[in-house]
Amino acid sequence: MQARGSLNRNGFAGFKILVMIMKGVNRENVISIIVTVSIMALLALSGPIFAVVVNVSVDKSSGKYNAQDKNVTFTVSVDVENGERIPVQNLTLKINSSNGLVESCVFYSNGSKITGCDNISSIVPLNSSGYGNGPLWGYGYGYNGSWGTTNTSFGSGYGYGYVNSNPELRYNVTWNLTKANPQDGTYYARLEVYAENSGKWYIYSSSWTSFLIDTVLPEVSISNPGNNTFVKGTVSVDVLVKDANLPQIPPHFYVKVSTNNGQTWDNTHSCVSTGIANQYKCSYNWDTSKETDGADYVIQAKLTDTAGNTGYSSNVTVTVDRTAPAITNIQFVPAVIDPAASARTSVLCLAKVSDATSNVSWVNISFYNATAFNSSYSYYYNRSMSQSGETWKYLSSSGIFYTQNEGILYFNITAVDSIGNINNTYGGYLTLNSSTGANNMDTNTSVSSDANNQTTIDLQQTTNTTLQIQTNQSVSNESVGIALYEQDPTGKAADVGIPELGKYVEIEVSHDIAEALSWVMIRVYYTDEELSNAGIYEENLRLYQYNETSSEWEVLNSTVNAAGNYIEANVTHLSFFGLFGKAPWCGDGYCNGAETCSTCTTDCGICVTGYVPVTPLSLPCEENWVCSGWTECSPDGIQTRTCTDQNECGTFESKPIETKSCEYTKPVKPECLENWVCSGWTECSPDGIQTRTCMDMNACGTEVNKPAGTRVCVYVPPAAPLVPLAAPFVVMSILVIFLMVIVYFYTRRFRRQEISKS
Repeated sequence: MQARGSLNRNGFAGFKILVMIMKGVNRENVISIIVTVSIMALLALSGPIFAVVVNVSVDKSSGKYNAQDKNVTFTVSVDVENGERIPVQNLTLKINSSNGLVESCVFYSNGSKITGCDNISSIVPLNSSGYGNGPLWGYGYGYNGSWGTTNTSFGSGYGYGYVNSNPELRYNVTWNLTKANPQDGTYYARLEVYAENSGKWYIYSSSWTSFLIDTVLPEVSISNPGNNTFVKGTVSVDVLVKDANLPQIPPHFYVKVSTNNGQTWDNTHSCVSTGIANQYKCSYNWDTSKETDGADYVIQAKLTDTAGNTGYSSNVTVTVDRTAPAITNIQFVPAVIDPAASARTSVLCLAKVSDATSNVSWVNISFYNATAFNSSYSYYYNRSMSQSGETWKYLSSSGIFYTQNEGILYFNITAVDSIGNINNTYGGYLTLNSSTGANNMDTNTSVSSDANNQTTIDLQQTTNTTLQIQTNQSVSNESVGIALYEQDPTGKAADVGIPELGKYVEIEVSHDIAEALSWVMIRVYYTDEELSNAGIYEENLRLYQYNETSSEWEVLNSTVNAAGNYIEANVTHLSFFGLFGKAPWCGDGYCNGAETCSTCTTDCGICVTGYVPVTPLSLPCEENWVCSGWTECSPDGIQTRTCTDQNECGTFESKPIETKSCEYTKPVKPECLENWVCSGWTECSPDGIQTRTCMDMNACGTEVNKPAGTRVCVYVPPAAPLVPLAAPFVVMSILVIFLMVIVYFYTRRFRRQEISKS
């Protein structure tokens, strides 16, 4: 930016006098008048003009500084007309913001600092030859009297205003942003040049040069797809961006999107305003059909604003899934229906449905009224299947209706995963004039119970099971369903590691009973023949419950009643239950099976001579575990407790778990309240700044509510007012008029002499 003087119009004051003179001049004086006017015009056009040009520029052409910039370097210069000199005393670089003066660095013409330059890291003279800071430095037109001491010039004079290509004074001034720590916003810089002689000050100033400081990174977030989700087909990657200095109005700016963890970047296809100030939604269409099925991909987005700040989104991990769920192990219980018995038969369908990537969302089963499975079939019975781990089931409590007497009843199982991949499995359900009787079910039991009262459900004859239920709220005419299986419906029995009895019970209750359930005493009956066939000794029989969350069978604290041939346990929720056990072993506390005092002294005692039988050393020991409360969740997400067998049996068949996973919550540090105490303000400095010191008495280590330590003030320097620069031009105008008068009278005298000679 430049600041220079303009043409002084006082030099034209003599033209009015010239007109008056010309009225009394005849044609013989035309030549003299023309010469006089020419001299006056040349003097008027040639001056006076200010002879000083002051410039300020910044080192970035964009004028914008970001969070990575550590400095702003100003190039400041003072350019003087050819043949002119000014007695420069010092120079001041001022930096202002909308809140007032920020910096005011005063320095000598040789670049050395004077005051107010704490945040100016360097002042490098690029050209300061021939200049000093003495009171009579320079030369030029001199004026006596009120104008000052002879042989001094203050940058005014006559000339055409040419500007040197190499200014006499030029500097690089570096403002340290790290040290100054300015707030974001628009700033203005100006250079002021101070000249002084005999107590009189003359100031030359540049225009204000603006520049922007923007250290705020753009806000970038991915709104779609969600993290840890599954995708297929063409996916719209939606990105929300917000920044006060976006490159251009959409759609001319683009957000960069990467689907391979930042290896390559593509532009979004469109950006539209969200209606919130400076916020836009940008979209990128990602064709996942070209990606590897089942592979994970990391999506990122970034945006660079006009100041050069780059904001990144959080990573979003997705899995490409184009594979439908697998449907296997389809079973029907009973496997054969007797169509002569009834037109409606209760049937349980089990199927294993698994998906290698995304979760199975839902499974349906449909039955078809047709004598052959072809394109002309139509289904008439479509129901949802419920999930238990990877096993999905459908139990028709009211029965399946079919029309044919014998043959095939067709079905279709449809499985859909969370991303929408579909698998349809078709098959035939065999219906013959016989029944296996392998499974008995009763799901039509109705229960009513008052709050905190016990209700007994005896289904021993149909499902080998009785229940004793207590609820904390009254229930009325609510359903309880029990299904008995000979094979493990969960497919996880082998993981238990001990023989199974081949007796599994599934118990389902209505929603109201489940919500009000206090406890259930479940009792499952067995026979000696079943124990013998399974090779399980009665004392080693245990009742297990299937945990649908962990997909594992867990042992219950159950009791065997050998006289009644049943096992029972108290539970608080219902699912699958199964009977497992072991053959007799040495150390189980029972002298049974093939054990003798010779083969197992632990259970049968020490052998003695004679006919007196040896009494076993110990009676059967029933474990009685008592556990402490769970510890607080540790940072590694684990809770523990200690369980002790009060009977000290030495066995661990029914020992509860002592560790479990948990979600750790980091403790919240108590909030520290800042308490700032400040000193009084200092006197106003020459750079227009007052300061004070503030201290947090609570030493919180934060500065959220810290009061301002500096403020802008008005400094009144002990200097005389500026001397008008127009005085020399007034003198010159008077001189021109004086010369004109002399020429006029000289011409008139010459004319008279010519007349007298003639």
